[in-house]
Amino acid sequence: MTSPKLTGHLLVAEDDRALASVLAEHLTALGHKVTIVGDGQAALSALASEQFDLALLDIVMPPPDGLEVLRALQGDPDAPAVIVATGANTIESAVNAMRLGAFVYLSKPYRMTELDLVITRALEHRVLTHQNAAMRAQLARMDGAHGFLTQYAPLAAVMASLNGANASADGPVLIVGAPGTGKRTLARAMHARSPRGARPFVVLGAGTLSSPDAERAIFGAVATPEHPAARAPLAGRGTVYLEDVGALRVRAQAALARSLRDSAFSSVGSAETRALRARVIGAALAVPQPSRVNADLIDALSATTVVLPPLRERAVDIPLLATSFLAAAAEATETRIDSDAMAALERHTWPGNVAELRAVIERARLVARGGVIRPQDLALGDSGAELELSEVERRHIVAVLDAKEWHQGKAAEALGISPKTLYRKIREYGLRRPATEEGP
Repeated sequence: MTSPKLTGHLLVAEDDRALASVLAEHLTALGHKVTIVGDGQAALSALASEQFDLALLDIVMPPPDGLEVLRALQGDPDAPAVIVATGANTIESAVNAMRLGAFVYLSKPYRMTELDLVITRALEHRVLTHQNAAMRAQLARMDGAHGFLTQYAPLAAVMASLNGANASADGPVLIVGAPGTGKRTLARAMHARSPRGARPFVVLGAGTLSSPDAERAIFGAVATPEHPAARAPLAGRGTVYLEDVGALRVRAQAALARSLRDSAFSSVGSAETRALRARVIGAALAVPQPSRVNADLIDALSATTVVLPPLRERAVDIPLLATSFLAAAAEATETRIDSDAMAALERHTWPGNVAELRAVIERARLVARGGVIRPQDLALGDSGAELELSEVERRHIVAVLDAKEWHQGKAAEALGISPKTLYRKIREYGLRRPATEEGP
């Protein structure tokens, strides 16, 4: 009997208890970690709460059947390889499973030698798939995708250190910066430039972190009559980005601090301890204080701290960023920024930071004539006055809404907030969509 070259965490969905027991004993002896479930609903719950390398699904089992379970995995960037098992009268279903992305189907009864070989090939295929994705991510990075652009010497030195020895590290990171300075962009760049680049980058927004379900979102949860199972992003091999650690509920802060310290966590409703495999990157508007954030969590996150300066302090980056935003937004017609407009951009103090610059450039591209952005195309406020934080926020929201032609879904995404929060801000500031100009 040939042993697999690779081992992994296997989910076996089989309603025949005797056969399930035989499979568990056989596969465990070969070095695999095996989880057995007896129906489709249990399979979906397991897949939602845990990370598997391979799933062996019986097509005919208590609902939902194997095809429905397979269909639920579509679109999951870190889905396991799937082998479907079929009886003689379900060949057509097996062919449909292949169309849904199954690696292969096997006829029952199993021949263990064939099963071992197919599992090995499926695991090898999954490894190659991730390697190819990593290579594509690397090529994209070489082309400038997922980049954090800067010529500002202090920040460039920090980026060089992050791209060097620390780029492949799994340790937590804390990114500190005012709104709009590019905290999420930096986190994405760190993820993309690491060996995790082909894995998911999971963003947990401030609204999620402050909600009563924050622990479910972070640690996952087992199924209950009231709630379905939730997969824990900490169990994946990607990166988890916490948009605002100060928004995290006190109990969740303490639990996360323990998890980072022990490199392990437990899902809500489960006593089982699982390995923390994801990298955690937290963000904050200022260096957290123990009065707001659990001291142990601060210690765990701040071993590596990156402070992003406001854009006015890195004015040398304004031409670089403006040009890159314009290039990213360009469609069929090429647009450029004339020298007077660029000078106006460099004089502005950018209370909304990099996010405001992006919004200004996107709006200017829409109103510019003849493919040239001129000073009159730039929606810049008074740059010399000291502004209240609320006024900075209001202007930034208006600029983004204008740039997105008041599409609130797209504007909320660009602002990094939920559509519900954006709607509340629009009402709070009494914002009105500009009247559409009508022809004569």
